[in-house]
Amino acid sequence: MVNSCIPVLDMQGISGQLDKVVKALWRWGCFRLFDHGIPSTLMSDMKAVSLSLFDLPLEIKKRNVYPQRLMGYIPRNTINSFYEALGVYDMLTPEAVDQFCDKLDASPHQREIMHEYSEAIDALVQELGRKIMEGSGRSHPKFLY
Repeated sequence: MVNSCIPVLDMQGISGQLDKVVKALWRWGCFRLFDHGIPSTLMSDMKAVSLSLFDLPLEIKKRNVYPQRLMGYIPRNTINSFYEALGVYDMLTPEAVDQFCDKLDASPHQREIMHEYSEAIDALVQELGRKIMEGSGRSHPKFLY
């Protein structure tokens, strides 16, 4: 029987599973990662910040616009009343997070959580990128350092 579940990988033991990482990416294009080192409190705080931003008045959410990139606030509509989105262009840069927060009048606490989460995600992505390159037998690209 063919395995039809998205692979689940442990970040703490990923060095011993590099072949699984590469196979998961070739077959599925993704995998689920656990024990990744991002504290559950930070993830909960980020979720709370995200939800609070969606509670802002429509006039404020509409400030989240990036015309040159065709992204930003997407309101609920008659076609899809369950989908609403805010866009952060390049969340991994502090300047982009600040720009997003400025547009939405985010509180100092919200801004702090977003920066902390952004830094944690950036570190995880860098480490994961190195492991994927290692598992693929490729040299590490300089942008990951």
